[in-house]
Amino acid sequence: LSYALTRFHNATDFVVLSDGAPTVGNSRKFDDIGGVLNEINRKNRYNIQINTVGVGEDFLRDSSNPRYIFLKRLSEQHNGFFVAF
Repeated sequence: LSYALTRFHNATDFVVLSDGAPTVGNSRKFDDIGGVLNEINRKNRYNIQINTVGVGEDFLRDSSNPRYIFLKRLSEQHNGFFVAF
């Protein structure tokens, strides 16, 4: 997403399909959700709409799950929709 925001300025919207777990690089170490949201807010200078789709049973079981919260906030902060299944 960070890459796309800095390269596709003419885009009107993005759709992110994810398990909702931002990680550091290609590792399994979870990244700071607040820090990731701040970075995306900073990089979205062209106000591109960001829509999110959460995939996995975690989304159906518990809306207080950090993965659920991350994708929901990401879409809300960028005028997008959030769907989980």
